[in-house]
Amino acid sequence: MLEGWKYDLINQVPIGYKEGLEGSKLFLVHTQHEWEAFYEYLMSKKLVACDTETDGFRYYQGKKIVGMSFGWQKEHFYVPVRHSDSRLGGVQPAQLDMDILRPQLQDFFNQNDLFTIWHNAKFDMHFYKADDIDIKTPFHDTTFLWHLHDENAPAALKVISSGWTDDMKQRHKGLFGPEAAANEKKLGAWRIAEAKARREYFKSLVMARADELQTGFEHQDKKRAVLKKWIIDNELVGHPDNKVGKADIHYGYVPIDMMTEYAAIDTFLTYALYEHVMGKLDMNSDIAKVYLNELKLCKALVEIEEHGARIDVPYLKILEKELAQECEETEARIYSFFGKEFNLGSTTQLADALLAKGIPLTKTTASGRYATDKNVLRELSKENDGVKDILTLRESQKIMNTYAIGIQDLVEDDYIHMSFNQNVSTGRMSCRDPNVQNIPRGDTRIRRAFTCPEDFYFVFADYSQVEVRLTAHFSEDPIMLDAYSKGQDIHSRTACEMFAIPYDEMISVLGNDEHEMYKKYKELRSVAKTINFGIIYGAGAQGLSTQIERPERYKGAPDSEWISACQEFIDQYFRKYRGVKRFVNKCSRIARDKAEIPNHFGRIRHLPHINAYKILGKDYGWMSGRAERQAGNFVIQSTAADIFKFATVRVHEEVFKNTNSMIVNLVHDEIQSYVHNEELDLLNKKRDVMEDFDFLVPLKVDFAYSTTSWAEKKELAA
Repeated sequence: MLEGWKYDLINQVPIGYKEGLEGSKLFLVHTQHEWEAFYEYLMSKKLVACDTETDGFRYYQGKKIVGMSFGWQKEHFYVPVRHSDSRLGGVQPAQLDMDILRPQLQDFFNQNDLFTIWHNAKFDMHFYKADDIDIKTPFHDTTFLWHLHDENAPAALKVISSGWTDDMKQRHKGLFGPEAAANEKKLGAWRIAEAKARREYFKSLVMARADELQTGFEHQDKKRAVLKKWIIDNELVGHPDNKVGKADIHYGYVPIDMMTEYAAIDTFLTYALYEHVMGKLDMNSDIAKVYLNELKLCKALVEIEEHGARIDVPYLKILEKELAQECEETEARIYSFFGKEFNLGSTTQLADALLAKGIPLTKTTASGRYATDKNVLRELSKENDGVKDILTLRESQKIMNTYAIGIQDLVEDDYIHMSFNQNVSTGRMSCRDPNVQNIPRGDTRIRRAFTCPEDFYFVFADYSQVEVRLTAHFSEDPIMLDAYSKGQDIHSRTACEMFAIPYDEMISVLGNDEHEMYKKYKELRSVAKTINFGIIYGAGAQGLSTQIERPERYKGAPDSEWISACQEFIDQYFRKYRGVKRFVNKCSRIARDKAEIPNHFGRIRHLPHINAYKILGKDYGWMSGRAERQAGNFVIQSTAADIFKFATVRVHEEVFKNTNSMIVNLVHDEIQSYVHNEELDLLNKKRDVMEDFDFLVPLKVDFAYSTTSWAEKKELAA
């Protein structure tokens, strides 16, 4: 019996529990007798919140489930399976054997008439699958439900439950208030204390061994500090308690009784969040379709992430050395330029060096120091090679540390397994471990590490100008619709409209890089392209001034003059594209009236910031202006995001199901696949399902392929 615990009979078997939030009961199921009684009870339920505790985050590197939680309403149960003994907690009490539970767990997750509820289901599905258990039940994910309900709020379960402060400094209590995070803090404090105890234990080992060695003749003349270092570097090298920190104390070390309170409360909070959101969210047919697709995408991403993308590790090791050499050489040039060495990572020291060199700095930070950020250095680099080298160094260091070295740490059996987040505020996906969406476009060396396995083609299916096409659809602008109906290059057509150039002349000049007007026309097309996308992203003159490369006549001109020129570009654009102007104004008006706006599929963007100036005062009028710009931006970007999500599910379910081909990566608007060389006929079907959407301007997917790597892709004709 557990000391100080209460007991309830579950199928005639007493099981211990502690009381939790709102009268909840947090049970510990840790003997086979208790499990059999609980399992029969569990199998009678039709809506069950589930959660998983693990000994790390990377399922593909052998991390395992250490415990599982199941619950409904006020009853929540923790089932420990792989907890380890600890310094502070001592020997763990009895726990269950995952190998024995596995068949029953699979039977539980095979049920078609059961709904399971998860918060971030993908994480749990990965770990169950790594334990040879496939979750087949219909399921809900409260991360998606919460995001559809309030995409501006934090998504962490404990934060939703305990409260947060939003961007407008308004405090939200959360579902239960601060008490909901009490166990989180308690667990964190225990892990810190356990790490300290381990470090002290290691220190005592070293001291004891040093005492022992100093009694012998061989080591009597050695200083104690030298001797201790020798012991650490030789006899105790790699000891698990050396330099251990909180992050090294995974949940498997936490005492089972403490873990019960932490883990079982998670399913209580998940179940409560599900009930709360389902009571608040207007689950109309459109939102239901979006939500259902998020769930399908979640299942698809489990398979996409588990398969992963093939990586050439030996190549990355060579690239790491090349980049290290490049950084060393670039650093030497920088010091030669400034005539001294200093800390290039220090904003203050860099600013002092620039000023000493006679390079003017005008922009300051909030703290009053001179700014040396990327935008400042980019402007200065146009006339100073030393500053250009600083930018080069920063980029090389990022590529080396984040990708060349960082990717190697994530590779398992020649593959990396990215993690995709479906819950960005616009509906887009983000990526981490590694973030493949941020791999520099201009430097293809990292892309060369992403290779194609034997007997497969590396196929890239990328939506062509999807956001500009959607702008044409929503705005019904006659010029844009005409350009697409004639198959014209939209950016060249925009340049022609803005700068009064015949379209045929523009195309003719751009097709001949030796033409005397080539450079000017290319420059004008670049301005038009930046404005086309700038309008979509809600950029104003200030924003465009940092995105458009200054034409010759504005180089050296004051910033104010260049910003005024960019405003004139925008005005010229809207004078021609009046349909786009009407669309932008319409979205702003909806945002002001309703403080929210829907995308094409019914996903809602809540814009409470539209009223920031009313709540916080006129100094926060910029937040209201930003919300107005976000409205039109959301309609286009979010619609594009949902198109991509629907397309990914279609390709996964309708094209590659039961084939040897598979999706391996998702980058912005591009689906990357390994297509088996005997299944190339699937590409036509892939194109069909990706383009099958009903808009005034048809969506177009461009295909490319490679037999070697991402860097060597070639266009594939339609």
